[in-house]
Amino acid sequence: IKYSGIKALNAFNVKNFNGHVKGKQENEIEVHFQLVRRPQSIIVGTLLPSLMIVAIGYATLFLQNALYQERLTVSLAALLVLYTLFSQTSNFLPKTSYVTMIDIWFLFCISLLFIIIIFHIVMDNYPPRVQRFNSSNKVSVTFIFKSVRLVVIPGISILFLILWTSVLLIGN
Repeated sequence: IKYSGIKALNAFNVKNFNGHVKGKQENEIEVHFQLVRRPQSIIVGTLLPSLMIVAIGYATLFLQNALYQERLTVSLAALLVLYTLFSQTSNFLPKTSYVTMIDIWFLFCISLLFIIIIFHIVMDNYPPRVQRFNSSNKVSVTFIFKSVRLVVIPGISILFLILWTSVLLIGN
């Protein structure tokens, strides 16, 4: 039996197709094939949009401190859009009993946006100067804000991307 159909489907490529007639009266057909996921559809339809949404949430850290309402609104909207994308992607993918790499990806992205939202709330409710170890050594909210947006969040994101990509490449 030869497969003559389309080999490049929307999300999969058909590979290793073989089939043969089986049974005593040759009234059965046994078919084996492999569906290989096309990474382009996942990258373009899931990873890039989620990166853009997280970048929008991250960009709220660069808005003025006085624009609390706008920072929070944009961050929350980004979180809701990202969750909708996650839900839509989960419905599109086959159901599994284990955690997949795309689940880990979305969990990280959603957690990062959640941390950004919590950070906005905390920074808005902090007094202008925060006591550190003694009264003569004070750290400004601006310093904390800059440290988180320029070092902490990019560092966590880069570390996650390195680990996630290496696990993804080792798994294949």
